[in-house]
Amino acid sequence: MRTGDYKQTHSELVALIDSPPVWLWSAVLLLALIAAPFLLNSYALSFLMIILITVTGALGLNILTGYTGLISLGHVGFLVTGAYAYAVLVSKYQMPPPVGFLGAGVVPALASLIVGAPSLRLKGLYLAITTLAFSFIINTVILEMR
Repeated sequence: MRTGDYKQTHSELVALIDSPPVWLWSAVLLLALIAAPFLLNSYALSFLMIILITVTGALGLNILTGYTGLISLGHVGFLVTGAYAYAVLVSKYQMPPPVGFLGAGVVPALASLIVGAPSLRLKGLYLAITTLAFSFIINTVILEMR
């Protein structure tokens, strides 16, 4: 006896949006996020940003652990590099926020290349140790640069 939606092909398994209600609620959420800066005060907007940053980290960890089965103990290191890049670009170099968002995506991507290239053949515990070491290195570097 089947319960729920039974997925039979690989493309059905990896589809993020697979039903009309999900499309509808995704559109509503996107419109709400677009309207949020115009409707919310600064406190509510900062609270929303913290929630969205946490959701981004959780989704990234879900993709890594849930879909690939790999363990990452230093996932927060990549979140920290993006957040730090945004903060430095916007506050220290007076860049506009869209440039900061671009930097917040590019800097962790470059860091992932630096960590990922030597880690391509690692799996299991060794990959977890490598990512944990990256997290410690990033935290130490950021604390020393203050």
